Amino acid sequence: MKIRSNIFQRFLCLFLLVWLLTEWGAEVPFADAQDDLMVVGLLIRGKEVDMVEVLQREDAFLLPLISLIRAIGATIESSLTTERLITPLGSVSIEAGELLEINGIKYIHQRTVEERLHITVAFVPEEFALSLDIPWNPGAKERSAAVSELEAQFHPPRFGLSTFREKISYIEREGESVSTSSTLLGGRLFEGAWRIEFDSDFNDLTGMRDYTWYRSWNNTLLQLGQQHLALHPLLTGVEFTGLQLGWTNQPLERFSLTSTPRELLPRYSTVVQTFRGQAAPGFLAQLRVDGRIVDYQVVGLDRSYEFTDVPITSGALTQIEVYLFDYHDARVPADIHEFTVTSSSLLLPKGKHALLAGIGGSGNPLDEFIQPELAQPLELQSFLQWRQGFSENLTIEAAVQQHSDAFQVQAGMIVRAFESIILEAAGGLSNDKFAYNVNLETIFPRWHLLANSSFFPESYSLWSDSGKNRTHSAELHYRINDSIQVGIKGTHHETETEQKAFVLPFATWSLFSKLFLRAMPNSDGDYGFDGYTWLTPATRLSFLVEDTTSVELSRNLGSRYGVSLSATFEDGRLGEYAAIFRRHAGQGRDPYLHTGLTVRDDSIYYVAGGGVDLFPGIQAEVVYQGQALDQTRQESETYTLMFKLSTNFSMAGGRLFPASTESLRRNQGAIAGRIQVQTSPDSTKTYDLENITIMIGPARRVRTNHFGNFFCGNLQEGVYPVELDLENLPFELVPERTVLTARVAADAATRVDFVVRPEYGIAGRITDHTGNTLQGAYIELLDEQGNMIKHTLTDQFGLYRIDGLPPGIYRLRAATQSPSDPFMASPEREIEIVDDFLFGQDIQLPTLSQ
Repeated sequence: MKIRSNIFQRFLCLFLLVWLLTEWGAEVPFADAQDDLMVVGLLIRGKEVDMVEVLQREDAFLLPLISLIRAIGATIESSLTTERLITPLGSVSIEAGELLEINGIKYIHQRTVEERLHITVAFVPEEFALSLDIPWNPGAKERSAAVSELEAQFHPPRFGLSTFREKISYIEREGESVSTSSTLLGGRLFEGAWRIEFDSDFNDLTGMRDYTWYRSWNNTLLQLGQQHLALHPLLTGVEFTGLQLGWTNQPLERFSLTSTPRELLPRYSTVVQTFRGQAAPGFLAQLRVDGRIVDYQVVGLDRSYEFTDVPITSGALTQIEVYLFDYHDARVPADIHEFTVTSSSLLLPKGKHALLAGIGGSGNPLDEFIQPELAQPLELQSFLQWRQGFSENLTIEAAVQQHSDAFQVQAGMIVRAFESIILEAAGGLSNDKFAYNVNLETIFPRWHLLANSSFFPESYSLWSDSGKNRTHSAELHYRINDSIQVGIKGTHHETETEQKAFVLPFATWSLFSKLFLRAMPNSDGDYGFDGYTWLTPATRLSFLVEDTTSVELSRNLGSRYGVSLSATFEDGRLGEYAAIFRRHAGQGRDPYLHTGLTVRDDSIYYVAGGGVDLFPGIQAEVVYQGQALDQTRQESETYTLMFKLSTNFSMAGGRLFPASTESLRRNQGAIAGRIQVQTSPDSTKTYDLENITIMIGPARRVRTNHFGNFFCGNLQEGVYPVELDLENLPFELVPERTVLTARVAADAATRVDFVVRPEYGIAGRITDHTGNTLQGAYIELLDEQGNMIKHTLTDQFGLYRIDGLPPGIYRLRAATQSPSDPFMASPEREIEIVDDFLFGQDIQLPTLSQ
């Protein structure tokens, strides 16, 4: 029985082996055939890159896998069952059964190369080589390679003051004066951002406008303090002090918070869309938005391209084009894929949602404490808002708002249909009253329709004094050509006290930038006319006709100066005319000025004013207007004097940096720093550090001021690369590093300093004892301790140059040809570099006998 069992086991193993070999041979293109061994060259772009041994089988070739991967600029990752080939267009997994191993060398079939890697293989008899037509540059990197997350070298402060802004205003009129100031302070506290803004008359506080603390955790937001809310047109806007929470799975940079404390996740957000398509592997896909090139990528081995998060203009027709260029010819597109889309900033992408909730008390308690006459009873307020993107074309929203014992409820949707129609519809309940608001926008290449219908019944608002309000309006625009646009506008508006209705046409005519004319009815149905024309490249005539008529003729006197003549008519009579001379500000602390005369009510007034940046971060403005002569032609003392002083600074790393108002958004931060020159204590040289470009991330650029300081605000939270552009940096200054990384936090300025040091050089000529120049003479430069730090050889004219030397004391010596020659025949020369290059450091070598 044991013998029979062994025989059975051997038979079973043999059967399985034969079956596996049969199945393996049937799946791969390696049949039982005679192979011819050939040594051929590999050609890429007509250039031979390698010589390899291949096997010819009938009309196809078997190529050595490792040699092929090396030639095409790819890499390989091996496992027990697969070989993963990583190319610049992506990766491909090759099963072990698709390869043939002979004498320890793995071969891949030509058909597999062409089908899986999209590489055309052709035999070139005259070259006796295989030509590989690869759809990428062999030196390119893998398209799908992940970019490692930046690690910050510089971090924002954890607590303290980071923003300081002060506005001082002084107004004096006929001997009476008023002085006011507005102060804003901001900084970091408990991993969040705090902000306080208050008004003063230099004696007492007159108002507390903002006191909030803000923090974000990934996509969760928290705001504590005084806030203004307007959740929806059907919900009454309120002011409350308390806690607000927000959560979303959409990137926070899509939501733009203002400088005032409002909703953490506004209804309006940046519109983005993803565009996908198919093309041949290796093709260059170039994305154009309304004719502008904004991005490009190489089509991968999966024959697809994908442009994600492409910004789309809300409420307009956006032309998206993808130009596809063959990798053999990048001059003329092989194909163009077109997408024409429109969108609304109210739409959320599919699967994205935003949730807001809050609770607190009504009003502004601190402001009411400062101004008791404004005090109101403190009442409980709360709210909840939910918005969900169910598809790219449908967003549902709902909200509830509570004020004391009153509730308001709202529900609605935003729909995009046929890629050209945007519909926003919502209904609301308040005080047992129903209200609605519907907006319709239709956009086609030539037609644009805007329509609205809304109804608010009496006492719908949280405030009891609200009346009934019903509005129906529509505007239809038709673009005849690039110059002429016509349309019709209609409105029916009804309240408890008035009613108005009209349907009127309008038109706009623009001729490039030379001429513009427009006739448009206002909300009351009264026509307004405005326009301008350039009489000459420097002379502009403009007018505006409404309740009054204004005409202005202005002329530029060069790039810095201008003069204007204006007149205003009312009821057909001349009301006011003026002649003003202006000087525009230049760069730096160059002031802007204006002065002139105005005539009004038979009196002549003169006006003068101007402004200047006193220092970086400090601006001053003054305006004076006085009455020169009245109708009796006697001197008058009527005058008005206005003076404004503004300061705006950010604090980073214990230093003040001039800032700008764009840094004031509460969910954003800034990067500030300077170019710091490391010099010796004896150095007196100054360097021009103005207008040096600093690049933050892929899109932001700022320039340094006179002191080498720079500031970049309005940055979303995250880690940014900060790069020093060397173009305008004085050539003798060498940075320790040109790229640094910094983390940005809300309402904080992260300090990033670029350390540079001066480096100079020496140059001279080496001659022999007869005065003839020596080619190939060897020069050594030693430091004070006698250590060799630099060496070089003279050129054919006996000249040498050594660069990259910081200020210091050095010793210079030379030999005829090599370091083995005796330097003792050449006396050492001591040189000192202070603040400049040293030329004329000539050395004459004596004879060896000397």
